[in-house]
Amino acid sequence: MVPPLPARPPDRPAAGDDRSHRLPDDRAPWAPPPPDVPRLTDEQRNVALWTGTGLDALRLLTPPPATPYLGDGTWDGLFDELGTALPREYVALMELYGAGCWSGWLRFLTPLRTREKRFAAHVRSTADAYRRLKAGNAEWYPLAVRPEPGGLLPFANSVDADWLGWLTEGDDTDAWPLIVWPRHADQGPPLGSGLVDTLLAWQRGRFRTAGLAGFDQEEPRGLRPLRTLGRQGLLVTGATALSSHWPRLPGGRAPRFPRPPLGSAVSGTAGWGHLPTPMRPEAGPWWPGG
Repeated sequence: MVPPLPARPPDRPAAGDDRSHRLPDDRAPWAPPPPDVPRLTDEQRNVALWTGTGLDALRLLTPPPATPYLGDGTWDGLFDELGTALPREYVALMELYGAGCWSGWLRFLTPLRTREKRFAAHVRSTADAYRRLKAGNAEWYPLAVRPEPGGLLPFANSVDADWLGWLTEGDDTDAWPLIVWPRHADQGPPLGSGLVDTLLAWQRGRFRTAGLAGFDQEEPRGLRPLRTLGRQGLLVTGATALSSHWPRLPGGRAPRFPRPPLGSAVSGTAGWGHLPTPMRPEAGPWWPGG
């Protein structure tokens, strides 16, 4: 025997009742939402993308976080542990942006962290790795390493394990040349500009070198960020292929499979050029720093 249907709730209109087809009498007419206001004026966009220089232009192109994260130590404490001061341009950049990842590719280490994964520990471990590689293939690894005179002092690395650092030549830290140690290419010369100018040109899509992501020639230099998961689960920002280099194996042998291409895009004007640290869920898509 089929059980009877439950009784209709008393506050629900019966079928056919015209009240079921009505909206409340006090409804307001629909109005479209207000248009989005561009973050930058046309003049500011021109400064950010073309004519501006230094931190002022970089700040327009890539807005810094409200609270940059540097760690729980002090600059003097870091300098004492390293045995040297660091370029003033780097200190000013870090105090403005803090640690984090630029364009989903270049991660700046947390400079003032005092726990085990602190800045000086990264420098030492990278120097030790470089010495081991150099001992086996000196022609592929021509750089000196700290504490040797002019030795490499790294401060940022890429998602592909390239390193950005200085050659510590002389006592004037502000004159130290900037250099990339690329993972999948021969060692190139020092870069021709300082840290802020290099970041600015790279974020604008006008600079590329082995180890720093850049645009392919046919790609438009847009301002919209694109984040997606590439092959092997690697986070990709942008739509352009970056790496045409194959990793070298001992003895110069080629690997069996090529590296999957990664991508990056100029995304600073959309506010994604620098993803600060630490992770704060309320702030959107953040990447943790080193």
